[in-house]
Amino acid sequence: MTLYFIFLVLLFSFANGQQSETNQEKCSARNYKPYQSFPGQYPWLVALLDQSDGLKVYIGAGSLISGKLVLTAAHILEDIAENDLVVRGGEYNVSTTDDCPHQDIQVSRIIRHEGYNKHNAANNMALLVLKTTFDKSINVERICLRTLEHSIDGGRCFFIGWGKENWDSEDYPTAIKRTDIGILGKAQCSAQLKRQVPSQQICGTGLQGRDSTGDGGAPLICIVDNQFLQVGIVNWGKREPTNTNFTLFTDVAELRFWIDYQLTYIMRMKY
Repeated sequence: MTLYFIFLVLLFSFANGQQSETNQEKCSARNYKPYQSFPGQYPWLVALLDQSDGLKVYIGAGSLISGKLVLTAAHILEDIAENDLVVRGGEYNVSTTDDCPHQDIQVSRIIRHEGYNKHNAANNMALLVLKTTFDKSINVERICLRTLEHSIDGGRCFFIGWGKENWDSEDYPTAIKRTDIGILGKAQCSAQLKRQVPSQQICGTGLQGRDSTGDGGAPLICIVDNQFLQVGIVNWGKREPTNTNFTLFTDVAELRFWIDYQLTYIMRMKY
């Protein structure tokens, strides 16, 4: 179950602009500082806010994959209409206005994967088409997506979001939280789980004693060839320290054909 916490409502005005889709420096990991956290370090992370009750309430996270397109998980969007959804880019610490200003944009369309299975989280993916384009800035930029040609064996991986930190706590962090994840083979994962892991999922370890409640839809990132690549999407779950089961993430590379097909459709419809 997704738990909600309320973001501070901060209003900023920004001029419209176009975001570069060809500059590969946007995914460079050369300046990555894994043990430091600061505004603008993860400019592709966005917060999803439900404004149906008049307040902007946090329901999960996503990633900016183009100026007007957000990748997230389908399960956090159940019973939510487009008009009730706002995407916030550039947020870092929800308790202060001293860091870089954020941008809030409404959603024009939700595209849920038609094969999503809420029982085993297969195809747990959705796209959000925004009404306007995010202005490119130091704290708002798109992420590059992994393809099957990119090996993530032995890569440094992590996911980020504003979800709970520990399995036995009800506290949510105010600043972006990073959780390190190790990627493991699907054969080993299937053997331990005693069931076949769907091809559209990635097995990870490192969540023992941690909690991903509130991180649904957040990007799983690996550093490959000195670049940040989004390899997965956080589903849900928490692990007591004694629970050694693998964690399952939606595999972005295995579903790239679906993403690319939707991009073609969106361009044709001129959203």
